[in-house]
Amino acid sequence: MASGSSTGDYGRLVVPAGSTVVLVVSKGPAPMPMGVVSVPATVGQAQADALAAVQEAGLNAQVFTQVSDAYPRGKVMAQWPHANETATDGSAIALLVSAGPPAEGTMLTSVPDVIGLTDADAHARLDQVGLRSQAMGAYSATVPAGVVFGQLPEERVQAAAPKKTSPWLWVGLAVAALAIIVALIVIFSGGKTEAVAVPNVVGMTQAEAESALEAKGLAVGKITEKQVADTEPGTVLAQDPTVGKEVDKGSKVDLEVSSSAMLAKVPDVVGRTQATAEQLIKDADLEPSVTEAPSDSVPAGSVVSQSPTKDQLVPLGTVVGIVVSTGPEQKLVKVPNVVGLSQADAEKELSDAGLETRVIENYSDTTPAGKVMSQAPTAGASVGEGTEIAIIVSQGPPTSEGETAQVPNVVGKTLSEATAVLKDVGFEVTSFEVDGSGKPANTVLYQAPASGDTAPLGSQVALIVSSGS
Repeated sequence: MASGSSTGDYGRLVVPAGSTVVLVVSKGPAPMPMGVVSVPATVGQAQADALAAVQEAGLNAQVFTQVSDAYPRGKVMAQWPHANETATDGSAIALLVSAGPPAEGTMLTSVPDVIGLTDADAHARLDQVGLRSQAMGAYSATVPAGVVFGQLPEERVQAAAPKKTSPWLWVGLAVAALAIIVALIVIFSGGKTEAVAVPNVVGMTQAEAESALEAKGLAVGKITEKQVADTEPGTVLAQDPTVGKEVDKGSKVDLEVSSSAMLAKVPDVVGRTQATAEQLIKDADLEPSVTEAPSDSVPAGSVVSQSPTKDQLVPLGTVVGIVVSTGPEQKLVKVPNVVGLSQADAEKELSDAGLETRVIENYSDTTPAGKVMSQAPTAGASVGEGTEIAIIVSQGPPTSEGETAQVPNVVGKTLSEATAVLKDVGFEVTSFEVDGSGKPANTVLYQAPASGDTAPLGSQVALIVSSGS
């Protein structure tokens, strides 16, 4: 069986005919100074793990596929830039992922080195040797725009002779020898060649078709792949010239062969809501993977970015990573200490810190009327800008003698549990939510008065609970 990519007998990289070569084409210098990050190592990893590593490094990935029996389906075979090299923050790296083994008997072809050629010249050079090409743009401060400065797979030259001769070399040499013999026959026969009828090879495997054509004195020409459902990979779908056409002996017949991997086009989900994006990805027979990040420009719950990017062809079941906005990044502020201040001064200090105030009044034998006797959250706590801070303001001593009780500790309980405990003692309850705690919704985060304080029965205890966000 042909290898997905290997070094041939002359040290050049060989791949199945019709394979895709990724061209990294310069976009010229970046329009503005940009930060750089270290490129993670992904070769040998499953595609999903590789995408996660790329996203964690602050990069995007463009996924390309190629048949290979050297790597299992879905494993990364090569990457550009290479591991530990630097790349512009937020730029794309190319991942070449195995689409599984090629069809039995697939012919091999050498991968030429096209680095330094223009984009157009590189495409033409690869087309000459029966390879397809896809381009990916990348900024470069040294390479002119439009010039290729990277490719996958890469041509490599071995320092030592290979240990084992590839049987496909002899096939290639035999084909070359046959071509020379045919040419000599043509020359010495005065330009006359024997005409043969093109046989029907549609429905055969690629290997069977090649044998049938060779038996008629014909050769295989350009092989292209097409994605077809419910068709065995490597099956001939169409031929050119068609069946029965008279051609000169030695002529080439182009074949269209079913792809060895079913591919799907990645949908464009940027800007969509998370639910819509996940459904679109699943409808394309792909798997969504969600991470969250703050964004000043994309509404909360909508997709900020995706990897692989839209319109790429990837194997069915490929993981598509989407980053979902959590909204603008919330600024955190420290809660000032306002205990002992007048209500007006406390409200001003909290306002100056970017916080809101919730005033609750209670009687007190120890704190003068109009002064803050407790607060929640407590001084020094970090909360989101705009959070409400409860301040318990003294109304002075109660007008009539009444019973007092020690306030129980209800922090960590659910709101309903805390309310039941406090009412059982004889206190009233007021509550409100704050965001950003990360605790389950309706969990009590703070209380005022604090646990252990003494307060008149019938007075209010303020509970600050989590909103669940």
